[in-house]
Amino acid sequence: MTTGNPDLNPETSTTSEIGRRIDHDGFSFDGTLFYSKARDYITTVAMATSREFTYQNVNSAKS
Repeated sequence: MTTGNPDLNPETSTTSEIGRRIDHDGFSFDGTLFYSKARDYITTVAMATSREFTYQNVNSAKS
């Protein structure tokens, strides 16, 4: 069971992506890099019992 949290802040994020494709003599290579940084990231956390969860903000998250 998951319970809502009215005290959540909105999550904001900055995301970047860069990619490159190379085609040469029938050979193809694709590469892509992603970066994401979020503030007030919203995650699910366990409450007092293992069957109850709620949403909570964490300061930041990167991937």
